[in-house]
Amino acid sequence: MTVTSEMVLVEFLNGFSDEGPRLRNAVASAVEILRSDRKLIVMPQTSEQFEDALKQFQKATDKSWSLTDCASFKIMQDLGMRLALTHDRHFAQAGFDVLLR
Repeated sequence: MTVTSEMVLVEFLNGFSDEGPRLRNAVASAVEILRSDRKLIVMPQTSEQFEDALKQFQKATDKSWSLTDCASFKIMQDLGMRLALTHDRHFAQAGFDVLLR
């Protein structure tokens, strides 16, 4: 099962917000393709998810975890997932197995 979240997609899109209309449109189209892929589950951003992530964010004052990281950790924990397709060291800090190093 491959899972991402709307929060991750927002973070991805934000990274291209100052890159001009051509690239912005290309990235937005890529996100639309991802969202329509039946092999990918895109978890919606909910108020409950936001609250849970915010609590984790507030507890992890010794870490540089983003709110999106915290939301991703919670989603993965809820789904019983251990593998993270990322190079982000924060996932290893949170106890997940990071596939990209």
